[in-house]
Amino acid sequence: MFEGNEVKQGLSGKSVLIVGAGVAGLSAAFELEKVGHSTQILELQHRVGGRTKTLRGGFSDGLHAEGGAMRIPPNHYLTNGYIQKFGIPVRPFINSNDNTWLYLDGESKIRTKVDLYKRTIEPISTYSPAFGTSLVEYLRDELGEWWTDRPHTPVDGMDTIAKNFIKPQHTNIENTTDLAKRIKFGANVRCVKKNPENKVEVTARNVMTGTDQIYTADAVIITVPLTILRQMDIDLAEDCRKAIGNIHYQPSTKVVLQCKSRFWEKEVGQGGFSKTNLPIGQLHYPSPNDPRIPNGRGLLVCYTWEQDALIFGSQSETEAVESAVREITKIHPEMKKEFEVGMVQAWFNDNSAQGAYASLLPNQYNSGMKTLMTPDHPIYLAGEAILYTNGRVDTRGHRIWP
Repeated sequence: MFEGNEVKQGLSGKSVLIVGAGVAGLSAAFELEKVGHSTQILELQHRVGGRTKTLRGGFSDGLHAEGGAMRIPPNHYLTNGYIQKFGIPVRPFINSNDNTWLYLDGESKIRTKVDLYKRTIEPISTYSPAFGTSLVEYLRDELGEWWTDRPHTPVDGMDTIAKNFIKPQHTNIENTTDLAKRIKFGANVRCVKKNPENKVEVTARNVMTGTDQIYTADAVIITVPLTILRQMDIDLAEDCRKAIGNIHYQPSTKVVLQCKSRFWEKEVGQGGFSKTNLPIGQLHYPSPNDPRIPNGRGLLVCYTWEQDALIFGSQSETEAVESAVREITKIHPEMKKEFEVGMVQAWFNDNSAQGAYASLLPNQYNSGMKTLMTPDHPIYLAGEAILYTNGRVDTRGHRIWP
């Protein structure tokens, strides 16, 4: 689909560059290709999925955990629509379990019954890290019922959503869309400029060779996190650049630990989270229908935010894993002898993300989001941060042409 460095026009006469091969970028390319436009995706990493990142390689065969997004509520209609379209098998994600623990200050260890949880939420600063964020964030979650008891997750990992986008798909124009052929991996986008013909020129540097290539198209959709976007040389109005720099991103780090047995099931059962003000934040237990392997091994996930996430992220992987094991042992003494190997995903240390998700501060819906949602042809912003359900794995982008 290239003529030199220019993206060739599609059947409907438009060519579009897309920066980022996360779920937002892939879905944008998928929908544009369906209606006859031509796309080229530029991705910094060697994989698709963005912040849907399933961790597998460091664990026993058959085990996996989510380094990023891990559950999908029923009202994430767009994501669930693609899951249904692609025929991706899902299983329930057990979000709450009354047998798990509420562990405070090394002294209190009580079952997390709903009434006890509500009466003790105030002192748990680690589990509720974002009290300074916009009230809209809380109202959206509560009124929208984001965290119902019925979330689910793909059986084979969240990254299967992105992987299905790059499988050949039949479209309604008697054509087959093959996004795998549209992706350029290892492309670090550094500059986005409008040219006199009202087209856009995007300069991307190969991360291995250091060589630059300039791509030209009718439009560009930029889906990368705003923390990455603000480091690009890009033709945007001053108010837009200011909004990009001000949007708050939440630090988050996950530490995933493989154990010889699922010893915790004798005490807390399956699924849910133990809440704690220890540095590990909250401790997630595998659901009953999580992947199980014959030798009985299982994975525990420490989920941290804010300062604790930055602390774990600043440590070496060995130090972070050692710290997590030490803290879990205070809740589950068996951990010390059952632990085997671990992995760490620190999103602020990830050079393709530099933050976990947008978590807006007071007034940022009015002062920032409205500006960022206003298109400035031929440059369009999309992705997790550029929608009112930010911080979620739902997908949405700006409509370019009718």
